Amino acid sequence: MTDLDRREFAFKGYPLGRRTASTTTSFARLKVWHYTKQNFGTPSNVRGSFSSSTIYDVVEDEYENDLFSVKINKEIGRPSATFDVVLFPTQNWKKFIAPGDWIEISLFNRRTKSENTFSTKNVVLLGNVDRVSRSLQRNENDDKVELRYRISGRNFGKVLEETDIWFDPYTLQAKTADTILRQAGIPLQGSPDKMFGKVLDVFLGKGIITPKGSTGELKQWRMPWPVINRFDTSSIGTKLDNILQRNIESGLPGYRTRVMLNSENNGNLWEQLEQASNKLINEVIVEESRDGDGVKPSITLDLDLSIQFSSNLSSVER
Repeated sequence: MTDLDRREFAFKGYPLGRRTASTTTSFARLKVWHYTKQNFGTPSNVRGSFSSSTIYDVVEDEYENDLFSVKINKEIGRPSATFDVVLFPTQNWKKFIAPGDWIEISLFNRRTKSENTFSTKNVVLLGNVDRVSRSLQRNENDDKVELRYRISGRNFGKVLEETDIWFDPYTLQAKTADTILRQAGIPLQGSPDKMFGKVLDVFLGKGIITPKGSTGELKQWRMPWPVINRFDTSSIGTKLDNILQRNIESGLPGYRTRVMLNSENNGNLWEQLEQASNKLINEVIVEESRDGDGVKPSITLDLDLSIQFSSNLSSVER
């Protein structure tokens, strides 16, 4: 072994001499799109013009030196990752960050001169704020009380958890769950990949046109233009689905009749997607995934490779 030994670790490419210590400065960056008007609904003066950027009046800011800590957690079986950002009290953060704001968290190993601030390659989370709070803690070293601001929320998977779906039992009897779903373009039977895609089209996408009817584009979960352009500069829409990368494997196992959205099967969009995916043998992953030199929000449906199938189970063979 030579005196210089290249070691592969988090900060790659350093030729380190033996018995030589090396340090680097890592840091986090918080980008916030803050709604200057917290309106729950579309202003009357812009109704019908959902492509207009005037719907969302936002202020975009970046913060680095104000960050005290950043924590991100993702649990198996949940569509959303949670984040917890603690800020120094350099200002009243409740005036600049509020529930419903979109944020982006990036992590860097070290600062470089050629760093492209517009690049998304270091993005680890695109999220939505749930709560902004203040906390007081006593410093055990000098017995001083320290003020901190805490920003908590979930990544874009929050959309799947907060989109409630239900069947109204008080509708006309002629409009049963079967007819409603067929008019919406969601088949009551089919392979998981087709069922999964149709559910996304109806509740997050542009809707579906079928011979028996059509479902128009639903108007929830529209995002500010700066967020859309951040992840897709060619997008002409302002919905999450316009930047959501779908990785749906075709021909997935599982083909059975399904009845969704009846009076005994209400829930959120995530639960309906899980039901359509045949989750016993297929896996759904919601994450910020690598896309070339950048990162994009993505949803993946694929066979759960951790499950071993017996050769005689033809119903689950690919």
